[in-house]
Amino acid sequence: MFRDIFVGVTAVVGAALFSQLPEFMQQYLQRLGGHLDEARRLQETSPALAARVAELVQAHDSLTSAGVLVRPYAFLRHLQPEIALNTLQIFRPALPLTLEGLVYAGFGMLAAVLLLRLVLEPFRRRRADARQWQ
Repeated sequence: MFRDIFVGVTAVVGAALFSQLPEFMQQYLQRLGGHLDEARRLQETSPALAARVAELVQAHDSLTSAGVLVRPYAFLRHLQPEIALNTLQIFRPALPLTLEGLVYAGFGMLAAVLLLRLVLEPFRRRRADARQWQ
């Protein structure tokens, strides 16, 4: 019974953590858009920013056009570390009431339970071996 409760709690924690990914990416996208707007404005007076504007446009467009399951890949592929760190500093968790949030929560549950099984497997083998020798 204790094992079932522990697996259930692990699944809920995984779901809660993963369900925050869409919200983090949304807040990151808002900050990215702000950086893009500012870079475009500054490019008018300093053409040297053209490469930066192109980089921000590519990151922004990649994230906004990516599908639900591909979005984390697009996020990591075009990650702007400074913007991500600044987003993380002010990040506020949200209750995911979207299909995307539910999908990520489902993946989180699965990932957490699988990780738990991987971590606990060596202990199960030892216990099974110990029973065999008794």
